[in-house]
Amino acid sequence: MASYLSDDDALSDKDDEFQVDSSASISSDSDTLTDDDELDGTESPNMPKRRRRGRPIGSKRPAPHSDEDEDNELGHKVRRGSRLHPLHMVLAAMCCTAICVGSFSEADLAALRENYQSMDKTEKRQWLLDYFWSHSQLDDESQTWNFLFVLGTKEVCTTAFREILGIPSSTFYEVRKLFLSKYYNI
Repeated sequence: MASYLSDDDALSDKDDEFQVDSSASISSDSDTLTDDDELDGTESPNMPKRRRRGRPIGSKRPAPHSDEDEDNELGHKVRRGSRLHPLHMVLAAMCCTAICVGSFSEADLAALRENYQSMDKTEKRQWLLDYFWSHSQLDDESQTWNFLFVLGTKEVCTTAFREILGIPSSTFYEVRKLFLSKYYNI
């Protein structure tokens, strides 16, 4: 059962492939679809292929220029300043359910932070390690360490201790791990 098409029928079939469905509309200046378009991800054979949205593959997002990000004479990036939270933000933050940061004035926070931040990197790490040795206690029953964080005369939580002094969490936990490894000889 062979079907024979005339030359006119063959041309009309090819013409149908390139016709666009008039009910579907794509805005030419943006890639937004109208409500009439199919949104289920399947493309209709009557719809033209859509352009991909976004940056081309392999292109990089331009970095915002900042005076602090300038290169030095060797072409290396100059390290930006510390990323400490401002003191008014530390006071406003909820560190724990006891809100232990709220018991400090902004002047007290500034004095505590300035005292710690005036040390160089090695001194800070040594001070923190010494602090762990002097303000910790081994619980005999559970064989775990209990740390007491005191700033001035007030006891604070771990988060408040780190935020007030401006200790990065990575440094804090790295030194704490060092303290625990020295005790357990790991």
